[in-house]
Amino acid sequence: MALELYCARVRIETMFDMLKNVMGVFRYRFWTKGLPRHSRKPRKNKYLNPPMGIDPKRKVRRCFDAYERFVMIGSIALGLLQLISLKYQNSVWREFQGFLRTKSRSLPSERTVKFVIANLLIVDLFSSAPGQGIVSQ
Repeated sequence: MALELYCARVRIETMFDMLKNVMGVFRYRFWTKGLPRHSRKPRKNKYLNPPMGIDPKRKVRRCFDAYERFVMIGSIALGLLQLISLKYQNSVWREFQGFLRTKSRSLPSERTVKFVIANLLIVDLFSSAPGQGIVSQ
């Protein structure tokens, strides 16, 4: 049982690394102006003033919900990258325009799939533009 949990820990840490470094899901900034700033050197509240605003707990809850949604959507996107890597590995390698010192395995990484999809989306975006490029007058 302990060995199984340790093996699961490695997979979870790898997933968090992908979420952090490939997907950027922990780079959120949803803090609102209505929430009080916290000082590194807090002072005592001598007069016990309540927080400003109508419902500060609701604001904090909404901010926390936004964090959760952002991370969940990033997790779903990471899963989709992994699924594309499994199902369409030959197509991904065919479209890959980047440089790899050595191709270590036949299955492309999430970073490689993200690179390929980003390039395909850019090409598709420019090909569907009304002027299809810069129009000189």
